Amino acid sequence: METTYEPAAPHIPCEDNWNPGTMKPDAAEAYLQVEREGLIRIMRAQTGVSTRRVSVRYQSAVPHEWAKQRLGKVRTEHGIKV
Repeated sequence: METTYEPAAPHIPCEDNWNPGTMKPDAAEAYLQVEREGLIRIMRAQTGVSTRRVSVRYQSAVPHEWAKQRLGKVRTEHGIKV
């Protein structure tokens, strides 16, 4: 009997920073959708007290640019405007 193992998904640390007022609820929904697809795992989302910038930290199973492309595609597919 031969045993095979699935390769472990990489855990690439990523962070996206949103300027004040640009992170809308629809953008947050895009992150959640991509997380449900299994491409990312959201670690933390927080708003800076003085800067009001939103920082989304996540681990990605694909390179950061690919994750960002998928987020953009999800927004387009679901009519999410940011």
